[in-house]
Amino acid sequence: FAPDKYHLIHFTKARKFVNVKATVNIQGFTEGPITDLRMLGVQVDSKLKWGPHINTTKNKATAQMGALTRLTASTWGASFRKARTIYSAVIRPAITYGCTSWYTTPGIKEQISKTKIKQLETAQNQCLCAILGAYKTTSIRVMEHETLCPLLRLKLEE
Repeated sequence: FAPDKYHLIHFTKARKFVNVKATVNIQGFTEGPITDLRMLGVQVDSKLKWGPHINTTKNKATAQMGALTRLTASTWGASFRKARTIYSAVIRPAITYGCTSWYTTPGIKEQISKTKIKQLETAQNQCLCAILGAYKTTSIRVMEHETLCPLLRLKLEE
């Protein structure tokens, strides 16, 4: 156990009633509490709103989508099948990693906001557009059908 690797984070939504500046007394640990923490690849914030994790995932997916776009040009590059395989094996797992922590099935009292899922769906739709070589105005449902990639919400519920 190395005290320089320790981090302190307070999980609470009621910041008025809790001292979020409180610290612990551990020999060698001098840091105060932090607002968000990366744990096993999942960004966790003190309010458990999952905004930092969604933003990190979206940025990672955007970078991977750029690489996929460079691999799949309209006149040369990876075929449709290979591009879809790359998406299914690399990008989609990166988008859905850690979803069991933050995504709840619809109908449960507290669920992730639709705008946060929409950010990830936008990243997926851009990837599907690159795989198919389709126009930006192509229907998303058609692209999902053609690539055999289900709606992201369905994948998260899986």
